[in-house]
Amino acid sequence: MRQLKGKVSIILFIFTLMIFFSEYSLSMELPKKGKEYYYDEVGILSEESINEIEKINSELISKTGAEIQVVVVKNFGKYSDIREYATELFNNWGIGDKEKDNGILFLVVIDEKKTRIEVGYGLEGAITDGKAGRILDDYVIPYFKKDDYDKGIINGFRAIVKEIKAEYDLYIINEVEPNRAEDDDTPLLVKIVLYTIVIIFFTILYILWALIKKFFGCDDLDCGGDFFGGDSSGGGSSGGGGADRGW
Repeated sequence: MRQLKGKVSIILFIFTLMIFFSEYSLSMELPKKGKEYYYDEVGILSEESINEIEKINSELISKTGAEIQVVVVKNFGKYSDIREYATELFNNWGIGDKEKDNGILFLVVIDEKKTRIEVGYGLEGAITDGKAGRILDDYVIPYFKKDDYDKGIINGFRAIVKEIKAEYDLYIINEVEPNRAEDDDTPLLVKIVLYTIVIIFFTILYILWALIKKFFGCDDLDCGGDFFGGDSSGGGSSGGGGADRGW
């Protein structure tokens, strides 16, 4: 009986060591946190963007303890997905004030074409999953699709700052307003002209169809239903959600 207990103890000890070294090897995959408020192993952030990230963070931390870490990596290594990587990195770095738990991780994984905004518990009311998703959709992803990573990152950073500012009712000296991005570069005037042409085209078609019906009548033509189709009933919609995005 004692021999059996001894063997069980050895097996449990070995199993514990395996778990420890497995977690340790994963933690070795994570970048090391420095004194800066950004980490860019790809080198896509401009000096201007870096200066803005540093200045804003210094101001946020001095006034609220809140912190936005901007991290750009090539891939998430042995981690299964971006969510696992972001959670581990956030906890490993201890982002934000320890008591208020008000840190934000803005993570961009270039090779995987994935980005995520990870939010500390203290700011989950200010930046919900839905709001984090909208920030990525409206201010970040359109720029990433054009390979303009620097602009997308600093624009997303500014959008996050705006939400933190509203939560704490702050005045931020170095704040810059984010720009809601367009998915294409077509000038507004060109879009208006194109839309106007389309409307005129269908209006002319409708008038011609009405004149044909008037002069020839429906006895000579199969003109049942409206010009634009028959029964207008039916239709459905489906919705989903999420706070990390690909591009």
